[in-house]
Amino acid sequence: MSVEAVPKLLAEGATEQEILEDYPELEPDDIRAILLYAQHMVAKEDVFDRVGAQG
Repeated sequence: MSVEAVPKLLAEGATEQEILEDYPELEPDDIRAILLYAQHMVAKEDVFDRVGAQG
């Protein structure tokens, strides 16, 4: 199970309980740690508005 798989599964509609059932090696604290890591990584990103084509 990769770190990136958990947010992907959640985004696709899986519940935390479903993930824990499908991946018994994970614990609830693991999912929270993955989400905290993802938040930390995204918080460092700069977001720029896309400039639309002039037409």
